[in-house]
Amino acid sequence: MRFRTAQRKKMVAIAAALVACMMMAGCGASANTVDISSMEFNPQGKTIKQIAAALESGETTSRQLVSYYLDRINKYDDNGPEINAITQINPHVMRQAYLSDRGRKDHAQHSIFTASHS
Repeated sequence: MRFRTAQRKKMVAIAAALVACMMMAGCGASANTVDISSMEFNPQGKTIKQIAAALESGETTSRQLVSYYLDRINKYDDNGPEINAITQINPHVMRQAYLSDRGRKDHAQHSIFTASHS
């Protein structure tokens, strides 16, 4: 039971982080984006669990994911059908993604993907 609760908390944290990245990922961050043209991992259609596994294994990074979603927001919200689904963006999203990557690499406390946050 305790394991399930810990796993659920971890998955909720992962989901919240990814949703936050998707929702906050476009405003004024284009100068700080990462080149995703050579990105082998394609998050489209992936589950939260698959994306988390790709982050853990190093197959992708938080910065690459944020850049991917910035690009999608630019294509579909800003320059596409203008559905205006994203109304506000965290201007520090790339910095937060960098810190998440560094935390994961260093197994630091602030990374939501470390065992200490289970």
